[in-house]
Amino acid sequence: VNSTADNRIHHAVIEYADTPNGMIGLDDSRLELDHVVFDHTEQRRIRAKDSELVIRNSIFTDIVSDSPPTGEGQSQHIWVDGVPAGGQLIFENNRFGRTAGESDSVRVLAARQPVKLPQVLNNLFVGGGGGALDWQGDAYIEGNRFVDFVHDPADEDPPVLNTISASAGDIYVVRNVFDQVEHAALVSEDASVTFINNTVVSHQAALYFDLPGQTTGPGRGARVVGSIF
Repeated sequence: VNSTADNRIHHAVIEYADTPNGMIGLDDSRLELDHVVFDHTEQRRIRAKDSELVIRNSIFTDIVSDSPPTGEGQSQHIWVDGVPAGGQLIFENNRFGRTAGESDSVRVLAARQPVKLPQVLNNLFVGGGGGALDWQGDAYIEGNRFVDFVHDPADEDPPVLNTISASAGDIYVVRNVFDQVEHAALVSEDASVTFINNTVVSHQAALYFDLPGQTTGPGRGARVVGSIF
């Protein structure tokens, strides 16, 4: 809390801290994580409020939970609300395991510029009950592999699984692979997407712009270049 010094956790295993405030919680702080394994919890691994966060080369194991999970809607690997002006938000070369319930792997409510452009680079997302990225704000997303974001057909009331959900900001999606997903991206409300040189294998529309009953309206549009569907 209120720690903007050069905080670092490198080469660590963090496990068994089961709380909606996160195995690691940040408020108005700064943290760099490198080669960290997060394991054995049903709820959030990292919760960051108005903080700068850099995560590299780390493993977020599957979130294995009861049915329904005790952390329903709070079982994200990472939850971020706000980044300070000039602060960094970088997720690079990590592995994100499956999530429980309908929780997204990563949920970010990030301010738009002049915050440094948040970056999601060269990560592996291996599916789950929700989408991979639920993002409000600007972002640059490159070189990631998103696998198996498809709802369970045995679920009587399945959610609509969007690999990326964008409802605000300008999202740049470049050179990613979407492998066996339901939708690559939902672009709604105040969001737009620039979608360049991606490969998508999807079960439904790769890109769509409104979800009646769950969004307030369609997004501002998309620019799609050099991609394979």
